[in-house]
Amino acid sequence: MSPMCGCLLLTTVGLVAAGCSTAEPGAASVIQDADAAAMSDVAAADAPVDATPTPDAEPDATAADVVDVSETDDGSPDASSDGGAGGADAAPNSDAAAADADAEVDSSTAPCPDTCAVDFPAVPECQQAVWDPVKCVCTLVPAPDAPCEDGDSCSVGDMCVEGECASGPPADPEACQQGITSIKAMPNTSTVLDFDTCSGCACCEGTIYPSNGINACVDCVVGNDLAAYGILKSGGQGSSMVSCITGNDDAPMRHAVIFVGSSNTGGPGEYLVEFEFPNGIGTFGFSGVPSSSLSAPTVELEGYNAFGLLVGYDSHDFAGFVGGSCDTTNPAVQFFGFRACCGVMTKVIARFSDPNVTLDEIRFH
Repeated sequence: MSPMCGCLLLTTVGLVAAGCSTAEPGAASVIQDADAAAMSDVAAADAPVDATPTPDAEPDATAADVVDVSETDDGSPDASSDGGAGGADAAPNSDAAAADADAEVDSSTAPCPDTCAVDFPAVPECQQAVWDPVKCVCTLVPAPDAPCEDGDSCSVGDMCVEGECASGPPADPEACQQGITSIKAMPNTSTVLDFDTCSGCACCEGTIYPSNGINACVDCVVGNDLAAYGILKSGGQGSSMVSCITGNDDAPMRHAVIFVGSSNTGGPGEYLVEFEFPNGIGTFGFSGVPSSSLSAPTVELEGYNAFGLLVGYDSHDFAGFVGGSCDTTNPAVQFFGFRACCGVMTKVIARFSDPNVTLDEIRFH
């Protein structure tokens, strides 16, 4: 058989150039058979590996021996497993996840937060804020009996009663009295009303009181002078003293005065002159003298605060008074003063046991 040169063999791996061969007939089939075997080998290499163990194969690796070599995004091996013990780590991670799940509380059954501090940042006196965890609301309820302050500095021992501040007993209105019997004992900056100058009334003749109808004119001036300070008077009326009545250094007395009289009585044997002040005062006093030589009245001074509580009290008398002439009357003129023992006085009551008394030189501070 003549030699065969330059023949090409088509195999599964491409075109193979064959050299000249002196092979006997049938050799081509041998080559073809060899190529077929090679093709079988390649196909076997590409086929999936059957993980089923053969009878004589080694035992399967345990989960603890399996190493995760899956690649990460950058192509490097995934190192999430620790030294090939990924399976061993899985159990603790699962337990932690379960614990986290158990720790979560259903929001529908969780307790609502106490908002009393926000709802009532300033709890009223004698009240307390109470949180209701069922209704999730804060309400004010009466506080238990406890000390409180009723706003009146002259009441002591105030206590909460059924959610309200109940005033305690008043402070002793006599405890602070100093027996003010002279204008010198009054504060230096006290306001003085002596009604000695006639002004503001049609009856005035310049600054002089008229000779006729003087008492009515004095009454007009007294009203105007008090009104200039917002003071209201009840009881007493304008009058005049003889010109020789001047009083003394401790208790001056002028010509124009207030006569107590009987226009305002507090009961049998009580004759009152009341003064109401728009702003509280701490001290009050006046000069006084009986207008009759047969009178020897007692004098009580009462001071009330804006709550109507008695905050100042003192008493005086004209014991041993001898009148009848200017020489005996002037030394007998006395000054009666008192003070508030706590807070201030907005109302003063001068209570006399006899209506025959004249007042002048009113001072307050």
